[in-house]
Amino acid sequence: MEELERILDEEKASEEILALPPDFYARMNQELSAIDRQLRRSVGEEREMLERKRVLFRDKLEELFSVRLRKVLLSLLEGHTPIGSAEEQRFIDRISQAVSEMRESLLLHPVIQPKTTLVVLEQEIPRIVAEDMRFYGPFLKGDVVALPRKTAELLIKKGLAKRIEVRI
Repeated sequence: MEELERILDEEKASEEILALPPDFYARMNQELSAIDRQLRRSVGEEREMLERKRVLFRDKLEELFSVRLRKVLLSLLEGHTPIGSAEEQRFIDRISQAVSEMRESLLLHPVIQPKTTLVVLEQEIPRIVAEDMRFYGPFLKGDVVALPRKTAELLIKKGLAKRIEVRI
């Protein structure tokens, strides 16, 4: 418990994520398991004391986890890759990858839905009014036209047109 309290105090006082001793989380879980074993064998006041110790221990461990996670997330948002303990690093790497993918997908290459769809007409189509309330056509079989998306989808669905995929 003393080691946990010391590390928690140091972590809270530092702006950077600090290095943890090797196998820190494994040792903390072993200590918690030892308290659980003592609890099963205890009664009365000793049991109450151990239950309080267990709750306090879990709360401090949870607080340390939260402080470190907050630092990791802030570092990632600032574009840095933090280094945590060996036990934390595989999770940090996965979070870092997810943040990078999210940033790239949403900020660097936003998905823009085209307002029109390019189609080739399978038969003659008379003049039509599209969802934008504008007139289009008349069209001949084989014409390649850019139509408002919903109108093009309707013609494709009815077999009157085929979508043309354009890759740049």
